[in-house]
Amino acid sequence: MHRVHVHPLLVLAAFAVLAVTGLRAVELPATPAGHRLVQLTTLTSDATPRRVAAFIESSYTPEYAARLPLERRIGSFMDWKARGGMRVVSVRDSQPHRVEVVAEHPLTGERMLLTIETTEASPHRIEGIYLGPAPLPELDESLSEREIAERWLGYVDGLAEAGLYSGAALIARDGKILGQRAWGLAHRDFGVPNDTTTRFNLGSLNKTWTGVAVAQLVEAGKLSFDDPLSKFIDYPDAESAKKIRVEHLLTHTSGLGSYFTEEYGRTARKDLRSLDDFLALSADQPPAFEPGTDWLYSNTGMLVL
Repeated sequence: MHRVHVHPLLVLAAFAVLAVTGLRAVELPATPAGHRLVQLTTLTSDATPRRVAAFIESSYTPEYAARLPLERRIGSFMDWKARGGMRVVSVRDSQPHRVEVVAEHPLTGERMLLTIETTEASPHRIEGIYLGPAPLPELDESLSEREIAERWLGYVDGLAEAGLYSGAALIARDGKILGQRAWGLAHRDFGVPNDTTTRFNLGSLNKTWTGVAVAQLVEAGKLSFDDPLSKFIDYPDAESAKKIRVEHLLTHTSGLGSYFTEEYGRTARKDLRSLDDFLALSADQPPAFEPGTDWLYSNTGMLVL
């Protein structure tokens, strides 16, 4: 096997290249699955909640339609419409009742593997739609770092103009800032624009940083992934703390839940200033399962880390 090294900034520029690349129309297979694919991609360009609901009722099997709430399915179609609809880039596999293609959102350049499966019996209703990551096209590796950064920022310019992005971006490598820009509003009510110093609520992105910090401590020999929670914290549930290990906390397999409880909703933010303040909100929650035997997204687990 040959290991191919890809410049990190070239990966960052992938969507920017996609967004400005013209594509020829692809001939779709004249099969039941291909027919449903045409219907679905056509609908993404002019979707309305009413049209989506009608399409699902007439084109999905009742069993498949019932797997998700109608509002959620409508939301997906409206999101695809906002990204310029969906066009087929290439056909990867075609069978009478199953077709797999690479599809792209024209406004954003995002690509995905799209698979549609239909019933064998007429009228060949859709019994499965699957979305997954698609391979990115080859990129021009002759670009300089700064050219890559500018192309990426130009791509985000387009997203902002289409109403698909509001925020800020900074691209740097080896401590050198290659480009930065801000778009949209920080406060819609007062028309306050974002700038490169605007502070954002990062939400669970911070979990990534917590994970890296813990891994660095492991690398430094200051703790182990196998260490129990009880080694470091006097956790209210002492018995569970002996079983819950650092690895469980990092992988959301500890069984711990979330501090976003009803009490959290009733508590003034001025009274939530320390980790202990937050931990107290879920201290009486027993683990949902034996640590390491299942998976449950856990805000409390990351807080403990």
